[in-house]
Amino acid sequence: MQIGSMKSYRIYSIDDRGSICGDRTIDAPNDEEAVFAARSMQRPLDTEVWLRDRRIGKIPAHRG
Repeated sequence: MQIGSMKSYRIYSIDDRGSICGDRTIDAPNDEEAVFAARSMQRPLDTEVWLRDRRIGKIPAHRG
């Protein structure tokens, strides 16, 4: 779903086996902002950012 100039991105948490174990949707104006927002979530698992069928980025697990 697209609202104005915002795009809806899917944020997936990936477990050690490579399976999706959590997801959520965020709205961002562009790919860079979506990755920035996902990175700031500091998730304990690897995270992937997707826009429809295109992977935008992969963020390593936050260990800290």
